[in-house]
Amino acid sequence: MSLKKLLFSHNILLSRLAALAGVIVYTLQSWYFVHHLDSVLDEGAYLTKGLLFIRGVYTPFQDYGPLTNHTPLGFLIPGVIQVLFGPGLRPARYFALLVGLLILLGLWVLVRRLRGEGWAAFAIWALALNVAVIKMYSVATSQVLIACMLVWMLVCVLGDDRKPWQVALGGALAGVAMMTRINLAAVLPILVLYIWWQYGRTPAILSALSGGLVVLIGHLAYWPDILKLWTYWLPDALTPFLDPWREPEAVRYWNPTTDFNGRVISFFYGFRYHFVVWWGALTAWILWPRRNAWKTDTDFRAAVFLSVLFIVLGAMHAAASLGLSYCIFCHSIYLSFFDFIGILLFLVLLPSLTRQIHPIRQVLLAALLLFLTTGIAYSAFSDFKNWGEEILKENVPRVANFRILPGTVKLWVLLENRFGWPYETQWRNFIPTLGLALGLGILLLALLIALVRRLRKTQPQISPAVYVISLTLIAGMLLGPTKMLGDGFDTYDCGQTETELTPAEDAAPLTPPSLDVIQSYEAAGHHLADLIPVGSKVYWRGTLSAVPLLYLDDPHLFPTQINQDYTLYLTGDDNELARFSFWSNTLAQQWVTEADYVLVSKRYFKDWLAEILSDPTQFEELTPTAPVAPCDARSVIHVFARVDK
Repeated sequence: MSLKKLLFSHNILLSRLAALAGVIVYTLQSWYFVHHLDSVLDEGAYLTKGLLFIRGVYTPFQDYGPLTNHTPLGFLIPGVIQVLFGPGLRPARYFALLVGLLILLGLWVLVRRLRGEGWAAFAIWALALNVAVIKMYSVATSQVLIACMLVWMLVCVLGDDRKPWQVALGGALAGVAMMTRINLAAVLPILVLYIWWQYGRTPAILSALSGGLVVLIGHLAYWPDILKLWTYWLPDALTPFLDPWREPEAVRYWNPTTDFNGRVISFFYGFRYHFVVWWGALTAWILWPRRNAWKTDTDFRAAVFLSVLFIVLGAMHAAASLGLSYCIFCHSIYLSFFDFIGILLFLVLLPSLTRQIHPIRQVLLAALLLFLTTGIAYSAFSDFKNWGEEILKENVPRVANFRILPGTVKLWVLLENRFGWPYETQWRNFIPTLGLALGLGILLLALLIALVRRLRKTQPQISPAVYVISLTLIAGMLLGPTKMLGDGFDTYDCGQTETELTPAEDAAPLTPPSLDVIQSYEAAGHHLADLIPVGSKVYWRGTLSAVPLLYLDDPHLFPTQINQDYTLYLTGDDNELARFSFWSNTLAQQWVTEADYVLVSKRYFKDWLAEILSDPTQFEELTPTAPVAPCDARSVIHVFARVDK
């Protein structure tokens, strides 16, 4: 074997070992999060509704059934997993971990084909070091499912040598993604246009037929009630034929208000929790080569396709979160559907970039870096507020007229005396200022490296922007597991720093068996199953996640309660509300009189419900569960049984 071949095979081995190490790092983190992240409302809703649908208790979109607020596969897939491997949180979370590994495999296969072994390992590590995304992929929601479908769709269609069956499969996966989450409806038409551009009319028609067939079958299976879903997405004025499926006019209970500052913070959360992919995408757009500078037409078309996909999906999900009020802080979670596309775009563009970058583009790149570091630090204010206050209260030498004087003074006092900044101004701007300083530090370091290389005239001359890109990418990956970036995402956290139950008025009479969330949910669920006989009517006002209901034996639920307050209305006709899978307080009072058992947490034990449950002639309280979330004693579920008259 020649030396060249030996070195080549050696590099391949090292790259694959590096990729494998990244997979192991991802797996260990995901395994931990699978067992330690609390269950959220969406997870409980997907699992509970999915199980009810697969068992045939209800049909998606049916009147008076559970709210089917997404296309059916988002519920049916987790339902199938539970039927196959048993109901509960454990099989669903383990399935999420497995799907996450399939994402890594697809990413490795795709990048290896497009850019080689080394960059494939880099792509694995870009995900393995992003704690925020690993958390999002470790719970049984549709984010991890959609990301897996999109990765393998791109595996099927990107490149020069795609076969007809591969583009057909890519189209089918786009259709499956749409039938899993309706907000992915734009993927299939964008994909078909790209295939037409890259491979010609016949493959495009093939992909359109395969994807369209999936969508058609999915709609026919639940026709016409599936039209309820489209009323949210199509303008009323243009679709009067959908009026019979529009929800009734009424006032929702869930109507949060978030000021502009909150929307700004959520906007920067998107960059904070997905920094590397956004940096890759934004860098690619700023440095976009001229048409004749692209290495191949295939790269150019792939970059355009990925850009359109990333921009359209990003805009749609930003409008749905930041533009509305229903779930403003879902913005960063929505991005996890497709965030890996940013890295793919950067890698596709990479060979066509030049080392000599126009000064205007370099200025834009520098401005982008400062904008991101300052904005991200602004969004991280609450995480580092105490640390910032401690620094401002540190004693520093007294200074006057650029001379150090005897004695010390608090840093905030020195700044107030010198610049007239009151403490509140310093306190609120200290962390964003550090973010700005970090960005400036990266710029200065890049300039220093460029200057040193320029002084060595034998070295190839490279624009400072190249070092800015590289240093920022490295910093983003290294900070991914820290609180500043990925680990700042704590929406699903279950008191990972706590080792004891938090005090609460209704402290649990039972000690949770473990700080393992899966074990605590199983313990609570099995406790409920022991108390509640088969086929009992159960009124649910427990934890936000309906996961404890999965452990009951054939319960008769009031299905509109699965989404808790998010489907509660303050006004409206009760029958129409129930028909569209909503509910009201008057319906709730009726259901309590019909229920054999009432499951309620402390947060809902109030007003008329507390009055009814406190009446010993109507209900008696049984032994409550241990805390469902082991980090919070307030997650106890109280059990009330109807008194036989």
